[in-house]
Amino acid sequence: MRSIALLFTFFLIAFTLKAQNSALSFDGQEEYLNLPHNANYDVGDGFTIEAWILAEEWRDAIWQGSIVNKDNQSPDRGYAFRCGQNGSLSFVMAVDNVWQEAFTGPIMNTNQWHHVAVTVDQGTITLYIDGQEVANHSYSGTPTAASDMPVNIGASPGFGGREFDGVIDEVRIWNVARTRQQIADNATVDLTGTEPGFVAYFPMNEGSGATAGDITSTANDAGLVNMDDSNWVDGYTLPDFDVSVQSVYGIDVVNMIDRPVKLRVDVQNTGTMDISDIDLTVRLDGDTYTTETISSSIAPGELLAYEFKLPLDLIGLSNPTIEVEAAHPDDGNALNNVGSLSIKTGTDTRVVLFDKTLHRNGEQLNSVRMTLPNDLQRYEQMLLNIDLTCPNGGCGIWDVLADLKVVTASGTYELARYITPYGIACGGWTIDVTDFKSVLGGEVEFLSNITVFTTQGWLVDMSIDLIDDADEDTYYSLSRLWEKGYQVYGDPGISYDLEPFEISVQDNTDIHYVRMTITGHGQGNTSNAAEFYDVTHRLHVDGTAIADHRLWKSDCPNNPCANQSGNWQFPRAGWCPGESVTPFYMNTTGAADPGATVSLDYVLQDYTNLLNTGYNNNGHTEPYYRIFSYFIENSSSPYAAFNNLSASNVEPAFNGDVLENLTVDITNNGQSDLENYTINVFYENQLLETVTIMDNIAAGSTVEQLIDLNAMISLPRTNTLLVEVLDEMDNNPGDNVAKAQISTSVEERFAEYRLDLFPNPTNGAVSLEYDAFWEGSLIQVYGSDGALYHQLELNDRSDRLELTSSGAYWYQVIHPVEGEVRAGKIIVTK
Repeated sequence: MRSIALLFTFFLIAFTLKAQNSALSFDGQEEYLNLPHNANYDVGDGFTIEAWILAEEWRDAIWQGSIVNKDNQSPDRGYAFRCGQNGSLSFVMAVDNVWQEAFTGPIMNTNQWHHVAVTVDQGTITLYIDGQEVANHSYSGTPTAASDMPVNIGASPGFGGREFDGVIDEVRIWNVARTRQQIADNATVDLTGTEPGFVAYFPMNEGSGATAGDITSTANDAGLVNMDDSNWVDGYTLPDFDVSVQSVYGIDVVNMIDRPVKLRVDVQNTGTMDISDIDLTVRLDGDTYTTETISSSIAPGELLAYEFKLPLDLIGLSNPTIEVEAAHPDDGNALNNVGSLSIKTGTDTRVVLFDKTLHRNGEQLNSVRMTLPNDLQRYEQMLLNIDLTCPNGGCGIWDVLADLKVVTASGTYELARYITPYGIACGGWTIDVTDFKSVLGGEVEFLSNITVFTTQGWLVDMSIDLIDDADEDTYYSLSRLWEKGYQVYGDPGISYDLEPFEISVQDNTDIHYVRMTITGHGQGNTSNAAEFYDVTHRLHVDGTAIADHRLWKSDCPNNPCANQSGNWQFPRAGWCPGESVTPFYMNTTGAADPGATVSLDYVLQDYTNLLNTGYNNNGHTEPYYRIFSYFIENSSSPYAAFNNLSASNVEPAFNGDVLENLTVDITNNGQSDLENYTINVFYENQLLETVTIMDNIAAGSTVEQLIDLNAMISLPRTNTLLVEVLDEMDNNPGDNVAKAQISTSVEERFAEYRLDLFPNPTNGAVSLEYDAFWEGSLIQVYGSDGALYHQLELNDRSDRLELTSSGAYWYQVIHPVEGEVRAGKIIVTK
């Protein structure tokens, strides 16, 4: 996830930085460095790769621009550090022969130097760009080494057509996981090669010759392939002043439907000198919305998370795109000044994740970042909807694994799994993801994956319905259990005994259970396991079996996604082609009281695969299970303190052109009394007033807060009034802003100023009473024949009209500045 408000020095001695002597340029076709195999280059308990890169052109797919690769297939082995797809960075590694990937969106530029790094540490892959953490991915299992493969710089040793197009400098490989601080502090520092953990270091300062020297004790030099002295070029340099927009975020996609919301941006100093007075301009669908200035100084490498003061009004817009541009007169690099955020508009009850998003070879994995409300406990249910349609060229021809994961502040979770149909469109699948609502609030990233390796694929639609039908909030807590992407089953040399988990049930839990999504894969083995093997596994609590789990789907012929090709009608271990995988729920409530600690163990049925050799070559594939499971607790009371102030129902009060005051309802939707909160009032994109309220608001109550303003508002008043409530204890900022639409025409606004004619009907005499606003206006009275009978300039607050004949008359009042604004009828009876 994003590193928020990271305050460390990226370029520790950057002010003395001088250009490196040289680097190597790669043509993106056949040029690369070849580094002979060494066991130190395989991923172990800790691992780091670093490099400076300047891409002259991004390859079409994220996997095509190899930086440092040691990868192969059949089975999948090794790793690849690569880039492409408009500036995206990726690291993929084989874990138990299955690729695990961390990747970013398109956040790097061509023709600009970027420092890129990846670390592998205790089951987590983390990516860094220019000293900032930009993505991570959790995995379980053992990395699979490509022990017979060399390391290639600028190409892949196991896959053709994956060459890097640009310049690479300062390649470093470590057999330890470097910290974020170490990566940032040393990115621009020449190292000696003797630092602990170094296994390869290529400064690339030779400037000529057929090798790039490794200055570590390994001394394993890399040979230039299809390259000569013309490939040696100048190394990386950085401008003195450079400000970059790293990411745009913070828009609450649910609250934005009916209220303004706040926008955030990460701004980084990627130059070598301190920088301040940075102008940030927000554009909404291409039109300028506001400009604000960061006046504080940002040190080299420092990342500043900035929240715009002015709320962003997106009400009524469809799929808006928000751009933020940073500007500074001394900025030496304009390539990284703009960041953007595109939002898929849903409703206040439906969040759109993916809209006809293509998944196919090279684009199996798609992501979307968004901000969800933190008060998800108010929803009774959260239902995930999935539909697949066919792109041009047709749907994928095979039934393949697909899933949806979410990256949150507390880690990565698998929300849903499904199996694609054979070659046709299908869907209409609904999966209840309410169990995850305790981790889905705030900044999250959804990862949609279909493991398709053909040019055919699927267009994916995904959305989440938010159902709020219950009178009371419901609270959930989630704990991780078994998360196995590739659990080998039945190999005599590999244990398939899952480790037990110790779980402490919380004191206020009403019910608890295990939610498990498990499917069996692999065929052609003993008993045709694991895909076509009918087995029963068991859940044990404190050593006692409490639930049998028969992992078998015998109703595949009843699949509504029918008339597929392939063997879609055969029963399988927990799944059918063209269906979502139904989670298995095991109730543990009776086996453990609130406050107790229990041991949970999922025991796989005994099985030995006597055909556990010769996979692929002999037409069978290794049996394995895909297991993701969680311990879910449910309560009618909260598990953690939650505070939430919200604003609503703004009512302005005018006296002429003066906004005298307004009232706004402030509601405390949290569990604690709150006080000392702040209210900001905005009009026409300007801050009118900031008021600190010292009063206490009890939990669950609403107060009508009066704000005195006495602000002059010029006519016509055609904009909106925004009121924001702020409290440092507030856990849910998405509902902090309320909007009042002020009248949008002169006529509507003037209707508020008193102008009374009475009595009416009358016997001929009409008195006039009016606000000072109307002084100097001209009133004209016309008969039914259209003739002007009477006119009078209003200068006395007790003016009178005398009409001598009975009948119907029409009058109009003409304001001396604005023109005709008031008309009516007078009835005279005699």
